[in-house]
Amino acid sequence: MINITKSDNKLKYSAIYNIDKQLNDLRDMKKILFERSSDSNLILDDHYGKLFTKSVYDNNNSLYGNSVTMDYYVDFDEEYEIIDFLRVPYRKVPVFKVNSNDEAKQIIENIIEKRDNYQVLLRGQVKQYSLPERTEEDLFKLYGDKNAIEPSFLSSFCREKLDEKFIRCLWNWQGRILLNDIYVELKNILPPEQFNEYIISKDQIEGTMYLSYFSLGMAQHYGLPSIGLDLTDNYETALSFASNNLIHEKNGNFISSKSNDFSQAMIYVFSCPKNVVFSYKSTKPSHFPLCRPDYQDAWFGYVGWGNARNDMAMYLDCCIKVTPELYDEIDPEYFNKLFPACDKDPILEIFNNLKNNKNYSEQVRNIFAKVYDVRCCK
Repeated sequence: MINITKSDNKLKYSAIYNIDKQLNDLRDMKKILFERSSDSNLILDDHYGKLFTKSVYDNNNSLYGNSVTMDYYVDFDEEYEIIDFLRVPYRKVPVFKVNSNDEAKQIIENIIEKRDNYQVLLRGQVKQYSLPERTEEDLFKLYGDKNAIEPSFLSSFCREKLDEKFIRCLWNWQGRILLNDIYVELKNILPPEQFNEYIISKDQIEGTMYLSYFSLGMAQHYGLPSIGLDLTDNYETALSFASNNLIHEKNGNFISSKSNDFSQAMIYVFSCPKNVVFSYKSTKPSHFPLCRPDYQDAWFGYVGWGNARNDMAMYLDCCIKVTPELYDEIDPEYFNKLFPACDKDPILEIFNNLKNNKNYSEQVRNIFAKVYDVRCCK
């Protein structure tokens, strides 16, 4: 929580800083709390870009709704067992226990039916992360519960506190390199008609906003820092990410192995406005080779920047508790297929060449050093 004043330049340029200028958004209150005209001191929640006058913040609890009195955010006709809940602004998010993957998929289908104007997407995590820097006092002021569990979906860009302008330039630069390096390869293997189709669609991407989308999605799925999260519309992919550990090796790559601790394993179900997410497939040129994002049915959430770093949490509908039994129902080799080896993924090969290029500046080399490969632990 940050102390600012009404004259702060962040509020003058709120769109640049990703701040909601509406004061005292207290949707769970029975009465309207009016701002004092003499109160120029504000409190900014820089995880969600929400503003409160200091008098309202100091004199009220449960600003985002009281965990005790709130209903769960999603409500189904069917009975599903709720074993826990998470808290985000204005939502008490249920954690469902399921007995099978079919039951989990039915919950997701029910949400899709309820949210027909939104894009329902999934994210699997073997560990649960809470927002850093929150104190028990903060949690009580916001949720009326000092033990509230507030999930963190901070982007790698935010966690590493990188320079946004530099990263944006780097993303678009590496995106153009990928498009043009693949151009050379495809020229030798595609029939002329298909190659011309690639050229046309490549030029359309490079000349529009889709270059940024393509570049951001590629960066996220190969380990480069980005603004947002990688998501999927494939249940088995989310389940696999919630069931496997990635163990970091000294060379920067990872070894994958089935988790031996499912206590925090979860599939997070989001209903996203369609203008803040996009599928990888919608951004790539015609005849672009299959690569990691294809195998993961990848989507990308363009959220988590400025003073609303955890904005993705605002779209969280519910969670599904993952158990070893759920993962055992699917192909044991499924997770390994999500990370094709370098000889089957030409994009990974290009990234590895960039990673090992000693002609780049130290700052660029440090970013590309984050590119990773995954191998199965035998």
